[in-house]
Amino acid sequence: MPISFRNRLAFRLELWRRLVDEYAVGVALAVGIVSAMLVAGFRYDSTVVKYERLQAVVVSIYEVPLKGFSPSHYMVKLSDSGQLVTIEDRQLREVGSVIKVERRTRKNGVVTYHLVPPGCETPDCAAP
Repeated sequence: MPISFRNRLAFRLELWRRLVDEYAVGVALAVGIVSAMLVAGFRYDSTVVKYERLQAVVVSIYEVPLKGFSPSHYMVKLSDSGQLVTIEDRQLREVGSVIKVERRTRKNGVVTYHLVPPGCETPDCAAP
């Protein structure tokens, strides 16, 4: 007994629907990851238009790495505005110590804060 065109089409459509259901989650995750990477790339792709050197005081240490494999994260209070920002550094610092911080304002308006290494006087010697 031959199978009708309508039955073959219905069978193929059902297979296609199941395939779409299985791969929809994967495609959605892939699109989300790619878009997050693009947003992060475009956010920091802008050129730096303003460098400012500031003094800051370490207020707290909120992440200390195990065995020194990753940088420590510090909460610091800026001396000019009293704003709390996070800084990462591989060197261990004590709470209450005064450090130099560089505020970088980018062309697209994003402001980032970076630790200034000891002995660094020009913006070129700080980390990018």
